[in-house]
Amino acid sequence: MKQILILLILSTLTISCSKDKSENLETQESLKVYAYNNSSKKIVELDVDDGSEIRIIADLMFDDVNIDFTNATYSINTNEIIGTIIVPTPPPATSDFDFYFVRVNVISGEVYLNLINFKTYNGFTLTNEGKLYSYIYRINERKIVELDPNNGAEIRIIADLEVLNENNLAILGYSETTNELIGMQGLNDHPIYSQWFTRVSVSDGTFTRNKMEYRYSYPVISNNDELYASRNYTNEIVELDPINGSEIRIIANLDSSIFDMIDYSDTTNEIIGFLRYSGKKNFAKLNVKPIGVLGFW
Repeated sequence: MKQILILLILSTLTISCSKDKSENLETQESLKVYAYNNSSKKIVELDVDDGSEIRIIADLMFDDVNIDFTNATYSINTNEIIGTIIVPTPPPATSDFDFYFVRVNVISGEVYLNLINFKTYNGFTLTNEGKLYSYIYRINERKIVELDPNNGAEIRIIADLEVLNENNLAILGYSETTNELIGMQGLNDHPIYSQWFTRVSVSDGTFTRNKMEYRYSYPVISNNDELYASRNYTNEIVELDPINGSEIRIIANLDSSIFDMIDYSDTTNEIIGFLRYSGKKNFAKLNVKPIGVLGFW
């Protein structure tokens, strides 16, 4: 398989009108998968069934670039992938790298780049209303911010988490129901075995935390706040309670295989990503309803 880095999986809305104009418009979902090809240095669309390339979306025009699109998001309103890229700077530049906020239009292929100050953005979360949030993690700087979705500039600080004195916070998504950002945060005193399950109010910056029994990787969240993750060391795919992070049920046990879960499809009730086993890496989909039906290519 080619060197493919999944960017994100998303559902775009298509609206169809009935012959009788008095009837309501119907809304349907169409699943799309976009990725970055490390070999060709291009952003491509993948076949949702087998992971093969369908078409080239855009060329980022850099010979050497570090794509941080695993933490990217997608805007349904503008049909754009939003993320950051890191580009090495040639001498005699004073810094080793340039950091860009980037938007890629998946229809026209147009690429927008905005040079930004060095910030370690750990994931982007975009709400249905077009609000863009991210977590900044640097030495002596840990905060959740709202960003301008057009250029990546900071609009406001939502919460300062430096007082928690804990490890990096991974924002999983946004709950329309509670107006909260949902995330997981490592514990300094138990860096391997445990995490905090953290919820942060976008309105006033207050946060609630619950200590999790296990440590998890590759969490994904549905539009209905259904939360799934891979339990470390056991490689079990589980559903978690979106309120306190406790385990609800085991979806599948993958034994020695590791499932790099990228996103969740509300259209097909599937977790989509890459399955790693015996030195191989394949495009894979795990259906959570019925439980544990896994397919890979």
